[in-house]
Amino acid sequence: MKKRNLILLGLGVASVSTIISRNIVKPKNLGVVKGRLHEIPNRPSAVSTETIYHNKRVETLPFKGDLEESKEKIVKVLNCIGGILVLRVEYDYIYAVSTTPLLRYHDDIEFYFDEKLQCIHYRSCARVPYYDFGTNKNRYLKIRDYYFHLV
Repeated sequence: MKKRNLILLGLGVASVSTIISRNIVKPKNLGVVKGRLHEIPNRPSAVSTETIYHNKRVETLPFKGDLEESKEKIVKVLNCIGGILVLRVEYDYIYAVSTTPLLRYHDDIEFYFDEKLQCIHYRSCARVPYYDFGTNKNRYLKIRDYYFHLV
């Protein structure tokens, strides 16, 4: 019986260790490639404006003013929401990380500003866990509402 408990304990520690390391390490599939954000994984804890998975797709946001004005408004929205840290602002791209209050999970949030189409693409993906109970979709809806009404 002791050997079985030790094995179960070892598996539990290994699982927690994997979750912690995946939560800390920034994913490599971030950024814009050939005018598109990377595809999201086929799991419930992600949404995107450009995904092939229809049930995980959200709508683009229109520019409000020019590119610079639109970026400023998105940064302002992210700062208003709280729990989101803007890490990179580039010419046509913003990268931020949201941290959940209780379990401190990290979600990667990206915006690509398409000047040609005058729209903002969005991608948000939880590093862990597999299910996020709609957190990424709800965050997008909150960002969208703030962008349209509070800015």
